[in-house]
Amino acid sequence: MICQSACSSCSQETSASSRSVWRRAMADSVGTEHNLPRRAPAAEASPRRNGAAASSSPTFGRIGPRETQVSGWAWRRSDVAVDWVRLQQRLREGEYTPPQEHRLSDLTAQLTRMLGDPDPEIRDGLAYPLLATWIEHGAYDDLLAGLGDGMCAGLSIGIGESGTDSVFRRSFSALVLAECIDRDTLVRRQPPSRILEWGDRLAAWFVRERDLRGFVDGRGWAHAAAHGADALGALARSPYFGATELTVLLDVIADRVLDPATPLLVHGEPDRIAHAVMEILRRDRVPLTVVEPWVNRIEAGARGRTRGGGDPFLRTGNAQAVLRALYLQLAVSPEHPGVRSDLLLVLVASLRRVHPALLDRRV
Repeated sequence: MICQSACSSCSQETSASSRSVWRRAMADSVGTEHNLPRRAPAAEASPRRNGAAASSSPTFGRIGPRETQVSGWAWRRSDVAVDWVRLQQRLREGEYTPPQEHRLSDLTAQLTRMLGDPDPEIRDGLAYPLLATWIEHGAYDDLLAGLGDGMCAGLSIGIGESGTDSVFRRSFSALVLAECIDRDTLVRRQPPSRILEWGDRLAAWFVRERDLRGFVDGRGWAHAAAHGADALGALARSPYFGATELTVLLDVIADRVLDPATPLLVHGEPDRIAHAVMEILRRDRVPLTVVEPWVNRIEAGARGRTRGGGDPFLRTGNAQAVLRALYLQLAVSPEHPGVRSDLLLVLVASLRRVHPALLDRRV
Protein backbone atom coordinates (compact mmCIF):
# COMPACT_ATOMS: atom_id res chain seq x y z
CA MET A 1 0.00 0.00 0.00
CA ILE A 2 1.04 3.57 -0.59
CA CYS A 3 1.20 4.53 3.08
CA GLN A 4 3.64 1.72 3.74
CA SER A 5 6.11 3.03 1.18
CA ALA A 6 9.05 5.21 2.09
CA CYS A 7 8.23 8.91 2.23
CA SER A 8 9.83 11.08 -0.39
CA SER A 9 11.96 14.07 0.56
CA CYS A 10 11.65 15.76 -2.80
CA SER A 11 10.52 19.37 -2.80
CA GLN A 12 9.21 19.88 -6.31
CA GLU A 13 6.53 22.55 -6.31
CA THR A 14 3.26 22.30 -8.16
CA SER A 15 2.60 24.93 -10.82
CA ALA A 16 -0.65 26.83 -10.66
CA SER A 17 -1.56 25.74 -14.17
CA SER A 18 -1.55 22.05 -13.25
CA ARG A 19 -3.33 22.14 -9.89
CA SER A 20 -6.77 21.07 -11.06
CA VAL A 21 -8.02 19.20 -14.10
CA TRP A 22 -11.47 20.54 -13.25
CA ARG A 23 -10.48 24.09 -14.16
CA ARG A 24 -9.29 23.07 -17.61
CA ALA A 25 -12.13 20.64 -18.15
CA MET A 26 -14.62 23.48 -17.65
CA ALA A 27 -13.30 25.29 -20.70
CA ASP A 28 -13.68 22.23 -22.93
CA SER A 29 -17.01 21.04 -21.51
CA VAL A 30 -15.41 17.62 -21.16
CA GLY A 31 -16.17 16.14 -17.76
CA THR A 32 -17.97 17.60 -14.84
CA GLU A 33 -20.11 20.60 -15.69
CA HIS A 34 -20.35 23.62 -13.40
CA ASN A 35 -22.76 26.50 -13.24
CA LEU A 36 -20.41 28.84 -11.41
CA PRO A 37 -17.68 30.96 -12.98
CA ARG A 38 -14.04 29.93 -13.07
CA ARG A 39 -12.37 30.56 -9.74
CA ALA A 40 -9.84 33.31 -9.29
CA PRO A 41 -6.20 32.44 -8.47
CA ALA A 42 -5.64 31.36 -4.91
CA ALA A 43 -4.53 33.86 -2.33
CA GLU A 44 -0.97 33.78 -1.07
CA ALA A 45 -0.34 30.71 1.06
CA SER A 46 -0.27 31.11 4.81
CA PRO A 47 2.90 30.24 6.75
CA ARG A 48 3.35 26.50 7.12
CA ARG A 49 2.04 24.93 10.32
CA ASN A 50 2.02 21.42 11.68
CA GLY A 51 -1.03 19.35 10.77
CA ALA A 52 -3.52 18.72 13.53
CA ALA A 53 -3.87 15.24 14.92
CA ALA A 54 -6.79 13.21 13.64
CA SER A 55 -8.30 12.96 17.09
CA SER A 56 -8.65 16.73 17.39
CA SER A 57 -9.92 17.37 13.87
CA PRO A 58 -13.63 17.50 13.12
CA THR A 59 -14.87 14.86 10.70
CA PHE A 60 -17.30 16.45 8.30
CA GLY A 61 -18.14 13.37 6.26
CA ARG A 62 -20.27 11.54 8.83
CA ILE A 63 -23.62 10.33 7.64
CA GLY A 64 -26.63 11.78 9.40
CA PRO A 65 -30.35 12.16 8.70
CA ARG A 66 -31.00 13.43 5.20
CA GLU A 67 -31.94 17.09 5.10
CA THR A 68 -35.10 18.29 3.42
CA GLN A 69 -34.83 20.50 0.37
CA VAL A 70 -37.06 23.55 0.60
CA SER A 71 -37.53 26.67 -1.47
CA GLY A 72 -34.30 28.48 -2.19
CA TRP A 73 -32.10 25.42 -1.46
CA ALA A 74 -32.35 26.18 2.26
CA TRP A 75 -31.27 22.84 3.69
CA ARG A 76 -32.19 22.54 7.35
CA ARG A 77 -30.20 20.78 10.05
CA SER A 78 -31.67 21.26 13.53
CA ASP A 79 -32.14 25.05 13.77
CA VAL A 80 -29.56 25.98 11.12
CA ALA A 81 -30.95 27.35 7.85
CA VAL A 82 -28.67 28.50 5.06
CA ASP A 83 -29.60 30.55 2.01
CA TRP A 84 -27.52 28.65 -0.52
CA VAL A 85 -28.69 30.77 -3.43
CA ARG A 86 -27.22 33.81 -1.70
CA LEU A 87 -23.92 32.00 -1.11
CA GLN A 88 -23.80 30.96 -4.75
CA GLN A 89 -24.39 34.56 -5.79
CA ARG A 90 -21.59 35.71 -3.49
CA LEU A 91 -19.26 33.28 -5.19
CA ARG A 92 -20.23 34.63 -8.60
CA GLU A 93 -19.47 38.13 -7.30
CA GLY A 94 -15.98 37.16 -6.22
CA GLU A 95 -16.37 36.32 -2.52
CA TYR A 96 -14.18 33.24 -2.07
CA THR A 97 -14.44 32.74 1.69
CA PRO A 98 -17.27 31.35 3.84
CA PRO A 99 -19.81 33.79 5.30
CA GLN A 100 -19.25 34.88 8.89
CA GLU A 101 -22.90 34.47 9.89
CA HIS A 102 -22.65 30.67 9.91
CA ARG A 103 -20.22 28.30 11.55
CA LEU A 104 -17.94 26.67 9.02
CA SER A 105 -18.60 23.26 10.57
CA ASP A 106 -22.35 23.62 9.98
CA LEU A 107 -21.85 24.72 6.37
CA THR A 108 -19.39 21.92 5.70
CA ALA A 109 -21.59 19.20 7.19
CA GLN A 110 -24.42 20.20 4.89
CA LEU A 111 -22.25 20.69 1.81
CA THR A 112 -20.66 17.28 2.35
CA ARG A 113 -24.05 15.56 2.29
CA MET A 114 -25.07 17.66 -0.70
CA LEU A 115 -22.17 16.13 -2.65
CA GLY A 116 -24.33 13.02 -2.88
CA ASP A 117 -27.51 14.76 -4.02
CA PRO A 118 -28.92 13.40 -7.30
CA ASP A 119 -29.79 16.94 -8.37
CA PRO A 120 -26.79 18.24 -10.37
CA GLU A 121 -27.70 21.84 -9.57
CA ILE A 122 -27.12 21.11 -5.90
CA ARG A 123 -24.24 18.63 -6.16
CA ASP A 124 -22.28 19.95 -9.12
CA GLY A 125 -23.42 23.54 -9.28
CA LEU A 126 -23.35 24.38 -5.60
CA ALA A 127 -21.72 21.94 -3.15
CA TYR A 128 -18.55 21.13 -5.06
CA PRO A 129 -17.76 24.69 -6.27
CA LEU A 130 -18.23 26.13 -2.77
CA LEU A 131 -16.08 23.49 -1.06
CA ALA A 132 -13.38 23.61 -3.73
CA THR A 133 -13.21 27.39 -3.69
CA TRP A 134 -13.06 27.63 0.10
CA ILE A 135 -10.33 24.98 0.18
CA GLU A 136 -8.30 26.78 -2.46
CA HIS A 137 -8.54 30.10 -0.65
CA GLY A 138 -7.44 28.74 2.71
CA ALA A 139 -10.68 28.52 4.68
CA TYR A 140 -9.90 24.93 5.68
CA ASP A 141 -6.17 25.19 6.25
CA ASP A 142 -6.56 24.49 9.97
CA LEU A 143 -9.25 21.86 9.35
CA LEU A 144 -7.84 20.11 6.31
CA ALA A 145 -7.18 16.84 8.12
CA GLY A 146 -10.79 16.48 9.24
CA LEU A 147 -12.19 17.51 5.88
CA GLY A 148 -9.96 15.09 4.00
CA ASP A 149 -10.78 12.26 6.38
CA GLY A 150 -14.46 13.03 5.86
CA MET A 151 -14.05 12.80 2.11
CA CYS A 152 -12.28 9.46 2.56
CA ALA A 153 -15.30 8.25 4.51
CA GLY A 154 -17.48 9.30 1.59
CA LEU A 155 -15.54 7.00 -0.74
CA SER A 156 -16.95 3.92 0.99
CA ILE A 157 -20.62 4.91 1.02
CA GLY A 158 -22.47 2.36 -1.10
CA ILE A 159 -19.25 0.93 -2.53
CA GLY A 160 -20.01 -2.07 -4.72
CA GLU A 161 -23.34 -0.67 -5.88
CA SER A 162 -23.96 0.12 -9.53
CA GLY A 163 -26.73 2.15 -11.09
CA THR A 164 -27.70 3.83 -7.81
CA ASP A 165 -27.42 7.41 -6.62
CA SER A 166 -24.73 6.52 -4.07
CA VAL A 167 -22.10 6.95 -6.80
CA PHE A 168 -22.44 10.72 -6.62
CA ARG A 169 -21.26 10.86 -3.01
CA ARG A 170 -18.27 8.63 -3.74
CA SER A 171 -17.28 10.35 -6.97
CA PHE A 172 -17.55 13.90 -5.69
CA SER A 173 -15.84 12.99 -2.43
CA ALA A 174 -12.85 11.97 -4.55
CA LEU A 175 -12.96 15.30 -6.35
CA VAL A 176 -13.02 17.31 -3.12
CA LEU A 177 -10.27 15.13 -1.65
CA ALA A 178 -8.15 16.02 -4.67
CA GLU A 179 -8.60 19.68 -3.76
CA CYS A 180 -7.50 18.93 -0.18
CA ILE A 181 -4.36 17.20 -1.45
CA ASP A 182 -3.51 20.03 -3.83
CA ARG A 183 -4.00 22.56 -1.05
CA ASP A 184 -1.63 20.67 1.19
CA THR A 185 0.92 20.53 -1.60
CA LEU A 186 0.83 24.32 -1.53
CA VAL A 187 0.73 25.04 2.21
CA ARG A 188 2.29 21.85 3.67
CA ARG A 189 0.12 21.59 6.79
CA GLN A 190 -0.28 17.80 6.91
CA PRO A 191 2.32 15.17 7.81
CA PRO A 192 3.38 12.80 5.01
CA SER A 193 1.61 9.90 6.71
CA ARG A 194 -1.79 11.56 6.30
CA ILE A 195 -1.38 12.23 2.59
CA LEU A 196 -0.16 8.67 2.08
CA GLU A 197 -3.16 7.37 4.01
CA TRP A 198 -5.48 9.41 1.79
CA GLY A 199 -3.64 7.90 -1.16
CA ASP A 200 -4.37 4.41 0.15
CA ARG A 201 -8.05 5.19 0.49
CA LEU A 202 -8.25 6.73 -2.97
CA ALA A 203 -6.39 3.88 -4.64
CA ALA A 204 -8.54 1.24 -2.93
CA TRP A 205 -11.74 3.02 -3.94
CA PHE A 206 -10.58 3.63 -7.52
CA VAL A 207 -10.01 -0.05 -8.29
CA ARG A 208 -13.11 -1.19 -6.36
CA GLU A 209 -15.62 1.27 -7.84
CA ARG A 210 -18.23 -0.56 -9.90
CA ASP A 211 -20.44 2.33 -11.01
CA LEU A 212 -18.48 3.97 -13.81
CA ARG A 213 -21.28 5.78 -15.56
CA GLY A 214 -20.23 9.06 -17.10
CA PHE A 215 -23.22 11.29 -17.71
CA VAL A 216 -26.49 10.12 -16.15
CA ASP A 217 -29.69 11.36 -17.75
CA GLY A 218 -31.61 13.58 -15.38
CA ARG A 219 -28.84 13.51 -12.79
CA GLY A 220 -25.80 14.93 -14.55
CA TRP A 221 -22.22 13.79 -14.16
CA ALA A 222 -21.27 10.80 -12.04
CA HIS A 223 -17.88 10.41 -13.74
CA ALA A 224 -16.18 8.30 -11.06
CA ALA A 225 -13.36 7.18 -13.38
CA ALA A 226 -12.57 10.77 -14.36
CA HIS A 227 -12.78 12.12 -10.83
CA GLY A 228 -10.68 9.26 -9.55
CA ALA A 229 -8.04 10.00 -12.17
CA ASP A 230 -8.06 13.67 -11.13
CA ALA A 231 -7.48 12.63 -7.53
CA LEU A 232 -4.60 10.34 -8.50
CA GLY A 233 -3.10 13.26 -10.40
CA ALA A 234 -3.30 15.36 -7.24
CA LEU A 235 -1.49 12.62 -5.34
CA ALA A 236 1.20 12.58 -8.01
CA ARG A 237 1.78 16.29 -7.46
CA SER A 238 2.32 15.83 -3.73
CA PRO A 239 5.97 16.20 -2.65
CA TYR A 240 5.47 13.20 -0.36
CA PHE A 241 5.13 10.84 -3.31
CA GLY A 242 8.50 9.56 -4.49
CA ALA A 243 9.44 6.95 -7.08
CA THR A 244 7.91 4.05 -5.16
CA GLU A 245 4.57 5.73 -4.52
CA LEU A 246 4.35 7.08 -8.07
CA THR A 247 5.00 3.60 -9.45
CA VAL A 248 2.15 2.30 -7.30
CA LEU A 249 -0.12 4.95 -8.85
CA LEU A 250 0.81 3.72 -12.33
CA ASP A 251 -0.12 0.18 -11.31
CA VAL A 252 -3.43 1.36 -9.86
CA ILE A 253 -4.26 3.13 -13.12
CA ALA A 254 -3.39 0.03 -15.15
CA ASP A 255 -5.53 -2.14 -12.87
CA ARG A 256 -8.52 0.13 -13.45
CA VAL A 257 -8.06 0.42 -17.21
CA LEU A 258 -7.52 -3.31 -17.74
CA ASP A 259 -10.14 -4.60 -15.33
CA PRO A 260 -12.67 -6.65 -17.34
CA ALA A 261 -15.39 -5.11 -15.16
CA THR A 262 -14.54 -1.62 -16.40
CA PRO A 263 -17.09 -0.64 -19.07
CA LEU A 264 -16.11 1.18 -22.22
CA LEU A 265 -15.31 4.71 -21.06
CA VAL A 266 -16.80 7.15 -23.55
CA HIS A 267 -17.18 10.40 -21.59
CA GLY A 268 -13.63 11.74 -21.78
CA GLU A 269 -12.27 9.47 -19.05
CA PRO A 270 -9.27 8.21 -21.07
CA ASP A 271 -8.05 11.81 -21.44
CA ARG A 272 -8.32 12.38 -17.69
CA ILE A 273 -6.56 9.08 -16.99
CA ALA A 274 -3.77 10.00 -19.40
CA HIS A 275 -3.47 13.35 -17.68
CA ALA A 276 -2.96 11.58 -14.34
CA VAL A 277 -0.17 9.57 -15.96
CA MET A 278 1.36 12.80 -17.24
CA GLU A 279 1.34 14.24 -13.72
CA ILE A 280 3.25 11.18 -12.56
CA LEU A 281 5.76 11.51 -15.39
CA ARG A 282 6.28 15.24 -14.80
CA ARG A 283 7.67 14.51 -11.37
CA ASP A 284 10.69 12.97 -13.13
CA ARG A 285 10.99 10.32 -10.43
CA VAL A 286 9.89 7.25 -12.38
CA PRO A 287 12.54 6.09 -14.90
CA LEU A 288 11.86 4.81 -18.39
CA THR A 289 12.86 1.33 -17.24
CA VAL A 290 9.65 1.37 -15.16
CA VAL A 291 7.41 3.32 -17.54
CA GLU A 292 8.14 1.22 -20.63
CA PRO A 293 6.98 -2.08 -19.08
CA TRP A 294 3.88 -0.24 -17.88
CA VAL A 295 3.15 0.87 -21.46
CA ASN A 296 3.67 -2.71 -22.60
CA ARG A 297 1.13 -3.88 -20.05
CA ILE A 298 -1.45 -1.41 -21.35
CA GLU A 299 -0.59 -2.46 -24.91
CA ALA A 300 -1.26 -6.10 -24.07
CA GLY A 301 -4.75 -5.08 -22.96
CA ALA A 302 -5.21 -3.04 -26.13
CA ARG A 303 -4.39 -6.06 -28.31
CA GLY A 304 -6.41 -8.67 -26.46
CA ARG A 305 -8.81 -10.87 -28.36
CA THR A 306 -12.38 -11.66 -27.38
CA ARG A 307 -13.58 -15.24 -27.49
CA GLY A 308 -16.95 -16.23 -28.87
CA GLY A 309 -17.26 -13.48 -31.46
CA GLY A 310 -18.08 -10.67 -29.03
CA ASP A 311 -17.32 -7.01 -29.59
CA PRO A 312 -13.53 -6.77 -29.14
CA PHE A 313 -13.62 -3.05 -28.39
CA LEU A 314 -15.58 -3.62 -25.19
CA ARG A 315 -12.41 -5.27 -23.86
CA THR A 316 -9.65 -3.41 -25.69
CA GLY A 317 -11.17 0.02 -26.24
CA ASN A 318 -10.16 1.58 -22.92
CA ALA A 319 -6.52 0.54 -23.19
CA GLN A 320 -6.35 1.76 -26.79
CA ALA A 321 -7.91 5.10 -25.88
CA VAL A 322 -5.51 5.62 -22.97
CA LEU A 323 -2.48 4.89 -25.17
CA ARG A 324 -3.65 7.36 -27.80
CA ALA A 325 -4.50 10.02 -25.22
CA LEU A 326 -1.13 9.61 -23.51
CA TYR A 327 0.72 9.93 -26.82
CA LEU A 328 -1.22 13.07 -27.72
CA GLN A 329 -0.66 14.76 -24.38
CA LEU A 330 3.00 13.81 -24.33
CA ALA A 331 3.43 15.21 -27.85
CA VAL A 332 1.63 18.54 -27.45
CA SER A 333 1.78 19.42 -23.75
CA PRO A 334 4.02 22.40 -23.00
CA GLU A 335 5.16 20.76 -19.74
CA HIS A 336 7.55 18.00 -20.79
CA PRO A 337 8.68 15.19 -18.49
CA GLY A 338 12.29 14.14 -18.74
CA VAL A 339 11.39 10.84 -20.43
CA ARG A 340 9.39 12.54 -23.19
CA SER A 341 11.62 11.83 -26.19
CA ASP A 342 12.23 8.18 -25.39
CA LEU A 343 8.67 7.55 -24.26
CA LEU A 344 7.26 8.99 -27.49
CA LEU A 345 9.23 6.38 -29.40
CA VAL A 346 7.91 3.66 -27.09
CA LEU A 347 4.34 4.83 -27.57
CA VAL A 348 4.68 5.08 -31.37
CA ALA A 349 5.97 1.52 -31.53
CA SER A 350 3.17 0.36 -29.24
CA LEU A 351 0.44 2.08 -31.25
CA ARG A 352 1.80 0.60 -34.46
CA ARG A 353 1.52 -2.87 -32.97
CA VAL A 354 -1.99 -2.15 -31.74
CA HIS A 355 -3.12 -0.72 -35.10
CA PRO A 356 -0.89 -2.42 -37.68
CA ALA A 357 -3.32 -1.97 -40.56
CA LEU A 358 -3.39 1.79 -40.01
CA LEU A 359 0.07 2.68 -38.77
CA ASP A 360 2.50 0.03 -40.01
CA ARG A 361 3.36 0.34 -43.72
CA ARG A 362 4.94 -3.08 -43.73
CA VAL A 363 1.52 -4.70 -43.36
